[in-house]
Amino acid sequence: MRLRVGLGIGFATGYVLGAKAGRYRYEQIVKVFNQFWSSPQAERARDQASKFAEQVQDKATEKVRSARERKISLEDEELAGVTATDQIRGTGNGPSSRHPPGAPAGGP
Repeated sequence: MRLRVGLGIGFATGYVLGAKAGRYRYEQIVKVFNQFWSSPQAERARDQASKFAEQVQDKATEKVRSARERKISLEDEELAGVTATDQIRGTGNGPSSRHPPGAPAGGP
């Protein structure tokens, strides 16, 4: 309950002070922001952020593409009767199997 009262008082105080600041203060804030936004430092920071975002996007796209290709490859192998585990062990019922279908994997 104390938290709600405190938040209410803080909100009301901020609203009243903000309303008293009025249009003049708003215009001051916008002017300072526009000066900052058009400064060479801000432009460099925006350029760096944009380049970084492009790099991250390229890496993410490549990882998704690679994962998709692996998934498709595994699905194709499973359709052929060979699982990834079978490939590692050299067992399975697919064309690359060393054992005939139904034969024990460890047997002769």
